[in-house]
Amino acid sequence: MSRTGTLALFLATLAASQGCRGKETDDARIRRIFVEAATAAEEKRIGDAVKDVSERFRSGDLDRDGVRQIVAGVVMRGGWRSAWVTGSTVRVDGDRAAAVVDVALARTAGKPSLAALAQAEASVYRVDVRLEREGEGWRVVAAGWKPVEIGEALAGPPEPGDPASRPGPASAIP
Repeated sequence: MSRTGTLALFLATLAASQGCRGKETDDARIRRIFVEAATAAEEKRIGDAVKDVSERFRSGDLDRDGVRQIVAGVVMRGGWRSAWVTGSTVRVDGDRAAAVVDVALARTAGKPSLAALAQAEASVYRVDVRLEREGEGWRVVAAGWKPVEIGEALAGPPEPGDPASRPGPASAIP
């Protein structure tokens, strides 16, 4: 599993517990959380990017502490200048949720459209996320990811549970 892929996973999922803002739906809250996590990582605010990973988080051999170490290493090393969520689908079922999120990491500043980027300028990762309500917010408890072509990301992520969203065996969701 590449460090860049691991970073993309956590850009999409690590800030998954925010307080309720007005009458915001769970679906909207979860989508906003992904955007905020990407922003935190782009701004090198590692603590904010990883603060809401559940203590129960597992992705293969990776646990919560491993997440923090990998994100810190990748963010501080650089190699990309911008990160953003290009699309997401969310399904909420009571105190559990699933989401599929496409995250782009680009070597250019700003957030250009995916169609304007060449594959050499950006990497896109599809992240399959499982969340659970813990306390008053949502926490990421499992995730898997895989790189996708820019063209695939332009089509948008599939619905959670769709076989097309599932990562390969190397990053299977436990």
